[in-house]
Amino acid sequence: MLNTEIVAGEAVLKGRLIGKVKADRLEIHSSARIQGTISGGVLVIPAGQHFAWPEVLRMGGAEISGELAANLITTGSIVLRSTARFFGEAQGPELIVEAGSVLVGSVHISKIPGP
Repeated sequence: MLNTEIVAGEAVLKGRLIGKVKADRLEIHSSARIQGTISGGVLVIPAGQHFAWPEVLRMGGAEISGELAANLITTGSIVLRSTARFFGEAQGPELIVEAGSVLVGSVHISKIPGP
């Protein structure tokens, strides 16, 4: 999708997007190529998928089962599943780390203003 603004309840990104996307639940796959902005509710990176983002991701929460390389600020829970690999800085009110997950970076747990 080119030069677009998407507002959705649930979005799954597997292809190329140039524009803005805001979704209550945003699932991103390795094949996604995004130029623009990402915002919204829960960010989901499924197992076996990886995503890198150069800017701060401001989301309502995150559920990472795959690999995420980014700085993440949330107003809700950050969940790192057992298959997760997270590289970056995370800030939010709650962090749940399952056994087997990898976290390389720093974490700041506190209530913060919304995205």
